[in-house]
Amino acid sequence: YNQNMSKDFKDFYSMISKDIKSRYQYSSTGIINIYKLFIEDIICNYTNDNALISLLVASTILSDKSCEALREYIITNHKIISITKIEESNPFIDAKQSLCTLLIKKDQSSDKIYFSNSIDSKPSIVNIKNLKKIQNGNAIFLLSDYEENILVKLSTFKKIKELCFIKNLRGELDVTFGKKFISNNETQYPLIRGRHIKEYFLDNSFDEYIDPEFISTSSKSEYFKYERIACQQISNMNKQKRVIFSLIPKNHILGNSCNFISVE
Repeated sequence: YNQNMSKDFKDFYSMISKDIKSRYQYSSTGIINIYKLFIEDIICNYTNDNALISLLVASTILSDKSCEALREYIITNHKIISITKIEESNPFIDAKQSLCTLLIKKDQSSDKIYFSNSIDSKPSIVNIKNLKKIQNGNAIFLLSDYEENILVKLSTFKKIKELCFIKNLRGELDVTFGKKFISNNETQYPLIRGRHIKEYFLDNSFDEYIDPEFISTSSKSEYFKYERIACQQISNMNKQKRVIFSLIPKNHILGNSCNFISVE
């Protein structure tokens, strides 16, 4: 393995990526994932008009930002009859992630979806018109009337990205690419990982610190000079409370397992 081989692989995958983006209109946005490409291919190219399509796919299709265009296409042009979620703990399916089944009637329309949170649960009805009111990228969730009303009201306010004085970003240091800056030798710049962020407070049991050399090279140095609030970038889906924020003092460096909000 050498640099020439590395370049060949890079060029090869770049060529594949360009080919995919030219042929797949709905599933090539964001990170390219094979299961998304299969869904578009099956619906658009491998089934007849009015076909009944049954899919077993990653449950991220229901809410992931990168699947927004694909969801919009399916909801607008076809009828999702039912959705059943299958948790990764299910003993009958050997999978490393949460899955779901989708039953789709091609080239038809509907204003409701029968949604089951598990194989054993009775289906509830998800109203598609109400999903559109929430303005959340056509994410498909099973919500109570109370939860739905809250989200509809929240959607009437501006989103954070529309407020120019608030910055919503990923942590300042990529711990993989910036590994050389991380040390156990104490400096004035502690490294904060997702595990340090608790509900409204910061766990100060730091054992990693950032070399001052990083400060002059970081494109986000304007942010860690001030206080921010941060949350874990990824949270276990089964946790009862998933959105947990803490105040981050200045000169504390956030790893990429954290997201933060900075207010000018």
